[in-house]
Amino acid sequence: MILAAYLSRAGLRVGVVERRPDEGGAMSTWESAPGVFHNLATHFKLHDGPILDDLQLERYGLRFLYPDLKTTVPGDGDRVPLLHYSGDAERTARSIERFSRRDAEAFRRMFGVWNDWYERFVLPQVYRAPEPGDLVAQRIAAEPGGADYLRATSMPPEAWLRELFETDLVRALLLWMSNTSTYRSGGLSTMAMHAFLSWLVRRTGIAAGGSRQVARALSRLITAHGGHVTTNAHVAEIVVEGGRATGVRLDDGRLLRANRFVASAIDVKQTLLELVDDPGLGRDLLDRVRAFRLDDSSLFGVHLVLSEPIRYRAERTEPEVGRALRLIVGMDGTDDLVAERQSAREGALADGRLVVMTGNPSRHDPSLARPGAHTAYAWAMVPARLGDGGVEAWDAVAEETADRVVESWAAATENLSSRTILHRRLTTPLELQRSFVNMVDGGINMGLLAPDQSGVNRPDRELSAYATPIDGLYLCGSSSHPGGQLTGANGYNAARRIATDLGVEPWWPEFRPIGAAPVRSATG
Repeated sequence: MILAAYLSRAGLRVGVVERRPDEGGAMSTWESAPGVFHNLATHFKLHDGPILDDLQLERYGLRFLYPDLKTTVPGDGDRVPLLHYSGDAERTARSIERFSRRDAEAFRRMFGVWNDWYERFVLPQVYRAPEPGDLVAQRIAAEPGGADYLRATSMPPEAWLRELFETDLVRALLLWMSNTSTYRSGGLSTMAMHAFLSWLVRRTGIAAGGSRQVARALSRLITAHGGHVTTNAHVAEIVVEGGRATGVRLDDGRLLRANRFVASAIDVKQTLLELVDDPGLGRDLLDRVRAFRLDDSSLFGVHLVLSEPIRYRAERTEPEVGRALRLIVGMDGTDDLVAERQSAREGALADGRLVVMTGNPSRHDPSLARPGAHTAYAWAMVPARLGDGGVEAWDAVAEETADRVVESWAAATENLSSRTILHRRLTTPLELQRSFVNMVDGGINMGLLAPDQSGVNRPDRELSAYATPIDGLYLCGSSSHPGGQLTGANGYNAARRIATDLGVEPWWPEFRPIGAAPVRSATG
């Protein structure tokens, strides 16, 4: 939809075809009980790049909220909670100081470095077509601080953080922010570093009125510029005639013609192996597409309607805890995260308590719940495929897993129980696959975000610049550079490639970061 928004404003008449009843895919909000709403995608990073400024989506009804307390690790006993504030080095450092003065000083020192890395090294890679890794590394190495950045990205993330911080809980929180698939091996891909730095040093937005408001604003922009968004329409085939993509055929037999281009936000495997039947793709390319690795882990969600706000035990000593955008419970240190990810890769749930990421959206956006009701969610990292049963095995263990999630969550609270839970809805990896055709096995990134599947290797060197060997057929989903994470960069980058190929002058300037965004640093 971001691609369509840019090209609609460029004067093209663009149609968007969406299988679901609502536009926007995972940018969805549903009514789980009368007057109570839940989101699938809960936060966005669109504001870090050019998209909000370019598209001016506030004119189409979009408004973001930015909670100042971003993350807490409340603990489930008498332990002092760890608090992380949005873009505020000093307040975060003062919380870390209760664990370690040395770590607090390290955080103050690194905060400005991280913000600089994000602005000069990460964002320019995200919001442009990928370049060969050696060229990127040469350019970064020539910049001030570049050698330190390259060293950090080449190290296993836990080893890098161990050099900086002595407190295991501090390292664990930072590891959680990196959203990488491994902690003690390999390095950090661009998108892992993006996840880490954007969450750590920048604001994070939630859409007022629910995440669907992002999709609705984009839809309003597209239609205002002569485009059209069709929902409840499942694409069964990309039509190729004479080596050129000329439209799509829906599963009800309707043919939608395209005389300029077709762009697919569906994962690369389904796009080229199932929706297209064209010998021009070549056997070698199709074999490489088949070898593209899908996500090995997924998310298991529990969405609750509550009769009262959750009260966390840590609020006895730190009243701010409960108003955090995200809370991490069931995590005592890095070993918990390592065990969780290792179990996911092996197709099993970790033993003992689950590490659970929770939030209370109606606390930040009261429009999501009627008076007297409250919303909360919890996500646990789980295997995409359960042992030999695959993703289909999730139906059999969904309720049991939900009980484990709530049990881990409740241990950190005063009042989360059957008495306060009015309704719960589960989102398993299998449910994600059923609901979103591109989330095969519940994979939210549409392909493993590993260093060897990043940059010009995502999804393949021949496909990394968004164009395919079929004339007029393009990729713009998370299988392409830079990957998932709700940055909008895939559609943004693909729009520029398509405009260039069509000889359409882009109306939007090429994104060039112009300096770090204002933040409250340790020195003001």
